[in-house]
Amino acid sequence: MSRAQLQQIALIAFLLLFALVWTLTRKLPETASLQTPPPVLLPKAVTPPEEKPEATPPAVPLEKETPVARNPFELPKLLKEVWQQKELARERQEQERLEREQESRDSQKAVPEQPPPSLELQGILWTAREPKAIINRQIVSVGDSLPGNVEVTSITKDRVRVSYPGGNIELTLPQKSSGSRSRESEEGTP
Repeated sequence: MSRAQLQQIALIAFLLLFALVWTLTRKLPETASLQTPPPVLLPKAVTPPEEKPEATPPAVPLEKETPVARNPFELPKLLKEVWQQKELARERQEQERLEREQESRDSQKAVPEQPPPSLELQGILWTAREPKAIINRQIVSVGDSLPGNVEVTSITKDRVRVSYPGGNIELTLPQKSSGSRSRESEEGTP
């Protein structure tokens, strides 16, 4: 069965139960108990004496009291107080959150922005599994840290991205000019 069919069956069962309870409560008077005493049988010859209605005491006029009708849409006093306390607590929490955000913004403004660190990309050792880069004569991988609170965030075939507290930097390999000799040929290695 699908979820919608189960929901329909549950709704129908609820309505049937509600109808049953409603009809049972409508048939029983509110003052009757569930167990009624057996009726008292009197002999036919004996008739009970007629009761004279007792005289009701004269009505004493009360001070002018106006009947108080309860508003069905108004919350009881205790619930109102609880609700108001919760609202106050929410307002305090929101105020504290706004103050913390303001403090963090102020503290960020108070910290002077750090200048980018001096980094030199000297080479990239590219492999698909684990690329490495040479920065300031140090071999690093993605996630490694360098002096100055610098972290390597990504390495591609032609560039390396690093982050530091003041921002992000993208390092690229220096372009070799066609007229200049390479470093290997300068050192005399073939």
